[in-house]
Amino acid sequence: MGRTSKLTEELQARITHLVALGLDELTAFTAEGVSRSSFYEWRRQALAGEEPFATLWYEVERAAAKRNTELTLGLIKAARAGDVNTAFKLLKAFRPDLYGDKARIEHTGADGRPIETLNASFALSDEAADQLMRKALLGERDREAHEPREAEDTAQGCEVVPLHRGD
Repeated sequence: MGRTSKLTEELQARITHLVALGLDELTAFTAEGVSRSSFYEWRRQALAGEEPFATLWYEVERAAAKRNTELTLGLIKAARAGDVNTAFKLLKAFRPDLYGDKARIEHTGADGRPIETLNASFALSDEAADQLMRKALLGERDREAHEPREAEDTAQGCEVVPLHRGD
């Protein structure tokens, strides 16, 4: 049998009140002594329709919606009263595509030319793949691991297959 939940009507009322005042949900739960893990577990149970968590979540979401509505209406009232900064903040919030902060960053190569990119991949032959697997499984160590190797020795059994070359 599982533990009994510490969720009470009083705790639900306190959490809902904090959300209505402006706290985000997780902060409101934490402020009332609910652990982060319990918060996520209660939310999971609420989304599964389990009571009393479904009712708790409904009330918390309703309080958040009321809070957001009151804040938005307050901003609209201030904007209509001539507060240009508030009006602009509203425009940025509701139409970030038109009024949001935008930054354009360009990256260029030497002398302003495009950056050259090369995307390549390689495929191992079946024989080379088998050798690597044998080494990994048997715990063999490459004695020459710290010695420089010629490029053709390193690529033995590999076929380089270019995928894309951008300009």
